[in-house]
Amino acid sequence: MCIQTQRNVEPRAAAGGAVGLDLGVTRFATLSDGSHETVIRLPAPDPQLVRALRRAQRCQSRRCRFGKNWQKARGRVQKIHARITSKRLDRVHKVTAQISKNHAIVCLEKLQIRNMTRSSRGGVGSVDRNARRKAALNRVILQQNWFEFRRQLAYKLAWRGGRLILVSPRYTSRTCPQCGFQSKENRTSQARFSCRDCCYEANADLVAAMNILRAGHAQLARGDTSLIGASAREPAEDLAS
Repeated sequence: MCIQTQRNVEPRAAAGGAVGLDLGVTRFATLSDGSHETVIRLPAPDPQLVRALRRAQRCQSRRCRFGKNWQKARGRVQKIHARITSKRLDRVHKVTAQISKNHAIVCLEKLQIRNMTRSSRGGVGSVDRNARRKAALNRVILQQNWFEFRRQLAYKLAWRGGRLILVSPRYTSRTCPQCGFQSKENRTSQARFSCRDCCYEANADLVAAMNILRAGHAQLARGDTSLIGASAREPAEDLAS
């Protein structure tokens, strides 16, 4: 027996202050306070599940396509994929719950996931030597569940009376948070940031998180609420899971 009820939930006052959050591939999320505890990583897939997935995929490839045995093998592959996805989503739920409990305002980049994962093969007859590398990067980006992370963070912050602010991702990792100097050469590598003007050095993801927080404060000061909590209202086709 299933009984459905309806009740009104009053949002509780969110604890903590504002924080900027930078999403990435190597580091899933980096918070702007800079402590080691705020570098969030998603767990790698279980090696046993990965080996089971490879075996199931090899088994499926040997079956006659669309045959009865092929359908059974396909079901086993889908079941393993669902277990891997469930483990990652569980981690996302725990991370978003922790962030929403500890911060009242979270500033996040409004990443265009559909554009970031667009194929690099081009049109008919075009040749791109980096197509395989771009395809691998697209798979890694989609496995990060960035859209699901934003969606969960938006409604959990709303439950606790907090706010999610989406800012433009332009130049967040190239601008110095101390002097404001912006240059492509500031980011010497994927992980290091070194300002060419004031010689400020830090982790590039941490610098991006600090600039995201600054952009969120500026957006609130202007009274621009067009991107506050917008992640919960984005179309479902941008889902990256």
